[in-house]
Amino acid sequence: FDFILADYNLDSNKYGSTPPDVNSFKRFMGKRVSESLFLTPVSPEEISKTISGMKIKKSSDFSPLILKTFQPMFSDDLAYALNCCMFDGIFPKELKVAEVIPLYKEGDINSLANYMPISLLPVFSKIFEKCLQKKKVLCVDTTA
Repeated sequence: FDFILADYNLDSNKYGSTPPDVNSFKRFMGKRVSESLFLTPVSPEEISKTISGMKIKKSSDFSPLILKTFQPMFSDDLAYALNCCMFDGIFPKELKVAEVIPLYKEGDINSLANYMPISLLPVFSKIFEKCLQKKKVLCVDTTA
């Protein structure tokens, strides 16, 4: 880290001195990577296909059956929202919240050891994750 300290004159306690040249980062950054992870935008058709392929199970917010029924009405808006999240690199906090319920396995019903936790995720979180997973696999397959 001596080269970073030298660039900012931190070793000589000159905190008031002018910062280094804007291009000084080029000395220690090295060469750019020519191939990087590039995710193409999610299309409304991909959203519809993802929703159609979902199993109708429980979700923490509302039934995937409602999504399947009304998917043509909001596929465009959902694709736009997911693309904004991917572009900004943000996964909304509301989609990170899961409802955890105990599921009985076998044995004594009064023993906590006979239960396993099951997380019910928001349905939009599932859609986002499935679309992103497909994009990552496609990117890895095309660059490998």
